[in-house]
Amino acid sequence: MIKSKSNLLASILSFLFPGLGQYYKGWQEKGLLTYAVFVSLLCLLILFGLGTTFWQWVASFCFFMGFRIFSGVKAYSLETAAGQKPFPHWGVVLGAFLVISILISFVITKVSRSTESFKILTYTHKPSIQPHDVIVADVKAYRKEEPNYGDLVIFEDTTLSTYFSESVTSVFRVVGLPHDSIEVLNGVLYINGQAATQRPTGNRDTEDSLLVEFLEELPNGFVHRIYRNETYVQEDMGKVVVPPESYFLLGNNRDLASDSRYFGAISKKLIKGKVKFVLFGADLSRIAVDLSKSEKPR
Repeated sequence: MIKSKSNLLASILSFLFPGLGQYYKGWQEKGLLTYAVFVSLLCLLILFGLGTTFWQWVASFCFFMGFRIFSGVKAYSLETAAGQKPFPHWGVVLGAFLVISILISFVITKVSRSTESFKILTYTHKPSIQPHDVIVADVKAYRKEEPNYGDLVIFEDTTLSTYFSESVTSVFRVVGLPHDSIEVLNGVLYINGQAATQRPTGNRDTEDSLLVEFLEELPNGFVHRIYRNETYVQEDMGKVVVPPESYFLLGNNRDLASDSRYFGAISKKLIKGKVKFVLFGADLSRIAVDLSKSEKPR
């Protein structure tokens, strides 16, 4: 008489490690094949760096969760196989699957990771990025290209890191490239002697009515939204020249941000990636906000 295996345990095992539930019930070939397919698809995801847009991220998440659920349901519905086959005990295979999963996780997080998420806590990035937004950055973006005007970049903030026991990551926008001359006079940004066009949109911040919204255009035609304070403007910054292999960064909330006007240009070596989109925020309107595209003039 065949001893029946637990359907619930088989389902849980296959959800955690697709194919393991089938293996547990005696269907070793099916179980190993299912796990091999799962790992192969995961490797393809790593290889092609999917997940750098919001919908790629959602599609990848849904696909792999669906794969796990499907595997779990199949394992639950399978009858325990008759007879013993010359395969290792399912507990041994569980250990092997666990080791493989740990190795894959290490490769994803340390070697082949394409994206990284960060939670924004300050108001210095408004209006483009709101407090409590969880943003996703492409950490491979600058392996094949250079940062450009308008890019929102994440970087190691060495100024703040001196006050904490660990590395601090900050986010600001690139407004100056290597060898550019940068000035800020009466709240207006000058790049190589030319004023960046600022067009008022007629909007104000909903929490602070003194913050007036403008569309600012950079030399490459990139247009982005900034806030300027109606009653307070930060001190003028005289002309500085951006060093080689460095970038000048400013906050979108121009009169509140402590940016390159205070800590200077940032070396490319400190830049970790390019911000792509908002994963989610304090309300539903923040889901899937694209942060890498130029704003259309209003």
